[in-house]
Amino acid sequence: MTSTVKGRGFGPTTPPLLEYLQQILRGYSDGQILKELLQNAEDAKASEVKFIYDQRQFGTATLLNSGLERFQGPAVYAFNNAKFTEEDWEGIQKPARSVKKEDVLKVGRFGIGFSSVYHLTDLPCIVSDETLAIIDPFEEYFTDNRNRPLPGYSFNLKDIVDRHEVSDQLAPFLGVFEGQEDIKSRKSLQGTMFRFPLRVSPSKLCTSVFTQQEILKLLKAFKEDSLILLLFLRNVEKIDVFLRNSSTVPRNPYIQICLSTPDISSFRHNRILFNKQLEKYRSGSGTSDIELVERFDIKSSNDDVQGWVTAQVISNRESKQLQELADRLHHLPWVGIAVPLSDGKEKTILSHRCKGRIFCFLPLPEGDAGYSGLPVHVHGYFGVSDDRRSLKWPEVDQIQNPTATWNNLLVEVVLPDVYVKAILKTISVCKSEGRHVSCVYNALPDLELH
Repeated sequence: MTSTVKGRGFGPTTPPLLEYLQQILRGYSDGQILKELLQNAEDAKASEVKFIYDQRQFGTATLLNSGLERFQGPAVYAFNNAKFTEEDWEGIQKPARSVKKEDVLKVGRFGIGFSSVYHLTDLPCIVSDETLAIIDPFEEYFTDNRNRPLPGYSFNLKDIVDRHEVSDQLAPFLGVFEGQEDIKSRKSLQGTMFRFPLRVSPSKLCTSVFTQQEILKLLKAFKEDSLILLLFLRNVEKIDVFLRNSSTVPRNPYIQICLSTPDISSFRHNRILFNKQLEKYRSGSGTSDIELVERFDIKSSNDDVQGWVTAQVISNRESKQLQELADRLHHLPWVGIAVPLSDGKEKTILSHRCKGRIFCFLPLPEGDAGYSGLPVHVHGYFGVSDDRRSLKWPEVDQIQNPTATWNNLLVEVVLPDVYVKAILKTISVCKSEGRHVSCVYNALPDLELH
C-alpha cells in the first residue's frame, strides 16, 4: 500500500567535481606539487623523473576545441619512465574515491595529492603508452554522443597523431625531453608524461596565477631539499629539472639529483629483495621483520655530494596494538633513519649536527612541525594532517585519534631499534672509510636538548 502523505525528497548529496577540487585547494599547499608528482612516480615504480618548465607558445589553429587555445602557452611537465596501468587510469578519474586506498604500498597514487596540480592548471593532460587524456573539471570542452558535458576525454594516439586537423593540439607533447621516444612515429610513449598548462588568469577553480617568477620560486624550494629527496624512496634514483624557452631540447638540467654508489648493481639487488619482501608482507605471507640498511651518496647538479647511511625497518613483532592499528588504518609499521656522513675532515667531536627533518617517504615542509628534534632525519609511515604539513599527535584534542596513537607507537616501539641499526652501520662505515668519529657522535641524541 502506498502512503498518501505528501512530502519531498531529502538527503545528503555529493559536491560537483569543481566544488570538491576547490575545497582541496583551500587546504592544500601549492609548494608540495612537485613532491606529490614525485611520490606518484615512486608508487609507479619509476626509476627516473623529469620536470620541465616550458615557456613556449604553441599554435592554436588546429585544436580539438577552439576554447582550448588558452592552454597552448607555458606549462610545467612531469615525466617518469613507468607506464600507466589500467588501475592508474581508473584511479586518476576518481579523485575522491582512491582505488589505492587500501594498498599499503601505494602512498600517493592520484588522490588528494594529485589534485594539488590544480593550483597550477585548469586542464591537466596525461600521455602514457598509447593514450592521451585531457581532464576538464569545468566540463566545457568535451561532450558525449548525446551532447552532454564531460569532465574530460581520452584518445588513442594511433587515431590522432596523423590528423592534420588536430596537429596543434598534439604539438606540445612532441620532443619535450632529450631521449624521449618520438610519439609521432611510434604512436606511443614509453613512460608517463603530464602536461600542466599554467593558469594565465584567475578562474572559478583557483585564483592562483603562476608567472615565471612564481614557477622559479617553486623550483628553488624544490632545489633546497634536493640532497634529501631520495633518502627514503626505494625506486626513484634520479631527478632532472629543466628550463626551456626555445625549439632546442634542453640538455643541461637546472637541477639534477641522483643516487650514487660504487657498486650500483649490488645496491639495486638489495632494493629488489626489499621490495619483494614488502610484497610478501602485504599479502600476509611475511612473518619476520623486513630491513634495509644502506650506504650511498646523493649528488646534485652543482657538484654537491652528501654521503648517507640509512636504516629502514618494517616491524612485525613487539606491539599487538601496533599490528591492530596497522590492519585498521591500512598502514605499515615502517620507520627509517638517515644519518648524514661528514667529509672526514673534522677535528672535533660534535662539530656539526644535522637538524633532522620528518619524512613520510618525502620530507614534510620546513617549519617547526617538520623537524624531528633529533640530529638525524626520521621517516615513518606516518598519518599526516590533511594538508600533509604535520603529523597527527596524541595531544589534548586527539587523545582518542587512532592515527595519532599510531604515530606515537611508531616512535616509541619501532624507532629505537632502527636508530640502533643506523648507528651501528655508521660506525662500520666510519671504520671502513676512515671517517672521523664525529660522524657517529653527531648522530646521537642530545638529551640536554629534550
